[in-house]
Amino acid sequence: RLQSRVAALEGRPAPKGVARRSGLPQARKEDLEVADHDDEDSIDRVIRTYLEHNPDFPVSIQKVAPNYYVFGDRGTVYIQQRGEHVVVRVGGGYKSLQVFMDERALMVTRDNAAAVRRQQAEQAPWRTHR
Repeated sequence: RLQSRVAALEGRPAPKGVARRSGLPQARKEDLEVADHDDEDSIDRVIRTYLEHNPDFPVSIQKVAPNYYVFGDRGTVYIQQRGEHVVVRVGGGYKSLQVFMDERALMVTRDNAAAVRRQQAEQAPWRTHR
């Protein structure tokens, strides 16, 4: 059941074997749609709302278990509702889910830009200065 739910969150058919871990598509609001919307929890709704407001969010999101999500290739994070706030467990404390997702998007964008600059530098012809 969990693998089927993860597949639904990823927007792909239910797996016949082990769930795929690489080559995930860019996150979209459809990534969090589940067949039975009654199973959707408040965290799923908050993430879906964030993705609706940030359709170019560059990180894939997988729900692996209740309250446990994977953002891109950075490992599993624990997310919970604390009163009116949805927070992510970071180190010994908590961070707002929105701040966490904003920072994650900035990190990925910065890393991608650096990789493009390195690639362009490698492809640029060497020039001699006189």
